[in-house]
Amino acid sequence: LDAGVPAFIDLDGTHTSYDRFSARVRGLATGIADLEPRAGGAFGILALNSRAYVELLFAAAWGGRVAVPLNVRWSASELAYAIDDAGIEVLFVDEAMQSTVERIREKTHRLRHVVAIGHPAVGDPAGSLEALAASRPAAASPAAADTPVAVIYTGGTTGASRGAVHTQASLFASGLNCVCMGGIPRESRCLLVLPLFHSGAIGLAIAQLLQRGTIV
Repeated sequence: LDAGVPAFIDLDGTHTSYDRFSARVRGLATGIADLEPRAGGAFGILALNSRAYVELLFAAAWGGRVAVPLNVRWSASELAYAIDDAGIEVLFVDEAMQSTVERIREKTHRLRHVVAIGHPAVGDPAGSLEALAASRPAAASPAAADTPVAVIYTGGTTGASRGAVHTQASLFASGLNCVCMGGIPRESRCLLVLPLFHSGAIGLAIAQLLQRGTIV
């Protein structure tokens, strides 16, 4: 990899190298495993797009857990339904969605830990994403092509939303498909605005990294 091409540029101008991204993903995999010890256990993400969001998705794949991106447009009742349906006990939340957590907890008692993304942790010993990222780097969890790595919920237009299970192979194929269509030039920069609770956005993020590009 070209050390001069960052994996991410945050909106405040912070550059994150591929090496740094890798280290944070492996640290997060350890931290997540400490909170969710079940192999194949699910954790939720309720947040707007950010570098941390992509790090969590990759940490799930690296650490043998299942990421569940939650739709930020849903009501507290809809979010509680998905949390119960997916068996989520650990939820990562950014500042924009923090006020929704108490309303969710009125609807479900499943959550054991709420971890703060990008803002001070409040009232939970799990602390913040930054603290978890500083954990010792985890070794890759054994995985096969059909190992589940994410559950992405449908729009629920004809009834209750359903969780679509994505595997290591299906998400990789989604990214590779974007590359093969020729829409991702090598070492390009992508302003990722499609929400990461959508499978299309995840595929685009994977494609950008496969092409040694930069996500903004």
